Amino acid sequence: VVGMDIDPDSISIARQNLQHYYSNPVPGMPISVRFPYNVSFIKGNYVLKCDSLLARETRKYDVILCFSVTKWIHLNWGDDGLKLAFQRMYAQLQPGGVLVVEHQPWKSYGRRKALTKTIWK
Repeated sequence: VVGMDIDPDSISIARQNLQHYYSNPVPGMPISVRFPYNVSFIKGNYVLKCDSLLARETRKYDVILCFSVTKWIHLNWGDDGLKLAFQRMYAQLQPGGVLVVEHQPWKSYGRRKALTKTIWK
């Protein structure tokens, strides 16, 4: 399980939330693959700098969950950023893999568009 967020504070909170599981082993699984030892977090921007970087992606995930993200990608990187993110998800999914995306209603955009001058543009 790999979690990714562009915000370092969100990554820190996720790691802290995972800490209390380390003392409660899950029986029946080797320690190397047992939860929470199979969970990692990456601070990073999922939107690649250019589409030529898509060629480096490998089909490594059975499931990709994308919750509360598409609106922020769209507001910060526009339509091209959103398309690139979906292309990356497709490139990373195993054949027959599943992509789960949370719907972001249009009305939620209006509440967020004035957060920064960049987003406003």
